[in-house]
Amino acid sequence: MLRVVSVAVPVPALGCLSYTVPDSLPVPGVGARVLVPLGARVLTGCVVEQEVEATSGQTGALKPLIGLLDESPFLPADVVRLAVWVSSYYACGIGEAVSAAMPPKALLASERRAQLTGAGRVALTSRRRKAHYELLAALADGASHSLSQLERTVATGSRGALH
Repeated sequence: MLRVVSVAVPVPALGCLSYTVPDSLPVPGVGARVLVPLGARVLTGCVVEQEVEATSGQTGALKPLIGLLDESPFLPADVVRLAVWVSSYYACGIGEAVSAAMPPKALLASERRAQLTGAGRVALTSRRRKAHYELLAALADGASHSLSQLERTVATGSRGALH
């Protein structure tokens, strides 16, 4: 069975978005903060509904959650319900209403990420400056890495290659 949650993201006039929950993550509770992809960005969203039924045509288009920020709900379910009501009564986006209910800095900023491309794989085998080689080697596992994670991984002298 496909595990799907409805998530509010802090984007004006945008309704709830549905995301699948990977098997590696528990199903987050209502009010939990999650990291979700939206276009080229990664945003912090808030779960407003668990176990949403996805239509058969929709399931192929759903993207998975990237991560779970809270083991237990960050916002009480009553506050989430109030935010849903506020969004419908005042005709604002659900994400805006949920954001207004959260304390300052509860929503993480978008995070820039890097991933090794085909050209990067070629560059990894060619002669490069040590800084570039260390950066490309850190990306060689094929996964997407945040820039802050890469800064911690590569040597201090190689950090200039990131920017």
